[in-house]
Amino acid sequence: MHEVYLERAAENDLKRLPATTFHRIIPKIRILAENPRPSGCRKLTGSKNIWRSQRAWRKEQRAKH
Repeated sequence: MHEVYLERAAENDLKRLPATTFHRIIPKIRILAENPRPSGCRKLTGSKNIWRSQRAWRKEQRAKH
């Protein structure tokens, strides 16, 4: 199991979300502890071990529109 760290700004953004949205996102963040590099994630340029994963969020947003 891995640890997932959020930037302070991300924590603040989460606190401001409506409860339904917050409770939909938190399980997805917890899944990253089990699989920190799901398909579609990319290593940030110039970093040793920092990855970005936005794929699930974007798919969900597109489905709503």
